[in-house]
Amino acid sequence: MEQNWNGTSNNGTLLDSNEIDDLVGVIYSVVLVVTLVIVMFSMGCSSDTQKLWFHMKKPWALCTGFLCQAGLMPLSCFLFALAFKMKASHAIAVIMMGSCPGGITSNLATYWMDGDIDLSMCMTTVSTLLSFGTLPLCFFIYTSKWTAAGSISIPFEKIGLTMVSVFVPTSFGLLLNVKWPATARCIAKVGVSLGSFLLIACMVVSIILYKDMWDMDASLLFTGIITPCVGYGFGFLLARMACQSWKRCRTISLETGVQNATMCSTILQVSFPKMMVGEMVFYPMVYSCSFTFFAIGLIAAYRIYRGYRKKTDAELMRTEVVFTALTRESTDGMNTDDFPSSSTEKKMGENDV
Repeated sequence: MEQNWNGTSNNGTLLDSNEIDDLVGVIYSVVLVVTLVIVMFSMGCSSDTQKLWFHMKKPWALCTGFLCQAGLMPLSCFLFALAFKMKASHAIAVIMMGSCPGGITSNLATYWMDGDIDLSMCMTTVSTLLSFGTLPLCFFIYTSKWTAAGSISIPFEKIGLTMVSVFVPTSFGLLLNVKWPATARCIAKVGVSLGSFLLIACMVVSIILYKDMWDMDASLLFTGIITPCVGYGFGFLLARMACQSWKRCRTISLETGVQNATMCSTILQVSFPKMMVGEMVFYPMVYSCSFTFFAIGLIAAYRIYRGYRKKTDAELMRTEVVFTALTRESTDGMNTDDFPSSSTEKKMGENDV
């Protein structure tokens, strides 16, 4: 069978490079959607409707997290763009990424770090829902320096689709947890493990397929790598300043550092011509890889710390048991007359003071 110079056969059965890239892109998108559904269904199986309702009735932790997501992240990205004197296309990409709502990686990381799953689910849902208003507001405030007002198109249908993809599988997971809690717990463990594997695989594939993204401007690359750390760190500090528990602090930290990179890429592609998108679209991918690998590092550090604490607590408990047994043995072998009376103890205590 003869092939043309571009690798396509005469009868058209072979695909050229562009068609192969399109096919890989479609497969990659399908895997991402499947991963999202699996993760959100598993999170629903791990959640408690009463705790979810508690966060809605007393939303102090929810408001703290939303302030970090919609306030801290866009502002920090804007400051990075100013500090590095980025050109318009790079600055807009950075600010857009910081203005997007939370992503599913934070839900997985919260699960593995023993965080508040219900708070994480509420924050992801609320930030996505409110992004109908926060996205235009952040763009108006922070991007006017680089672009004219009204030049950015916000894909509201994409936001709505994200809401559906979050709400529907989560609702089915919650329903399963109410009806068959034991089954839901088993499904949650399997689903979270599978979702984590698929997410990491997607990150590895994106690095292999889009290796050119690491050749971007140094300031843009540095911003994409360091910004998730800023979100993790300041999210934790602000949550602690708001007197939240350590469990909720970890959750708010993860929710702050993880943004919806898919939504950011979509906004860039529908808002700007292809000539500009080429140098903007890689930034969300760098950011996504960065927050994923930092989250893996945080999970590993937490797991090591938790194992150390469990070992230490077990040793302390064994020591206490042995000490109690020895004390009882020595007490049983002594005459009760050997112990001072309460009045004597009181006098001795008064003399000591």
